[in-house]
Amino acid sequence: SQEDKVYAIFERYKKLPCSKVYQIYCSENVPKFFQPPKSSINRAMSNLAYDGKLQKTTELTRGMYGAMEHYYEIVRYSEDTQTSLF
Repeated sequence: SQEDKVYAIFERYKKLPCSKVYQIYCSENVPKFFQPPKSSINRAMSNLAYDGKLQKTTELTRGMYGAMEHYYEIVRYSEDTQTSLF
């Protein structure tokens, strides 16, 4: 799925804004005439954040259309976090 591909990008690069994920996704996964809209990649990132796999950071950068974008990163659980959940 698209979310799996987006998550695989984060496994390699760890922390990225949406525009960079979109550029990597399009360069690796699809021919130019099948590229999804950037909003589709943003939705995949939002879904992954909702599922607890990614988290939005407070760090900002200027995106490909000039708007400010947050960086997202993979959620890493420590042993203490894991044991405190149960």
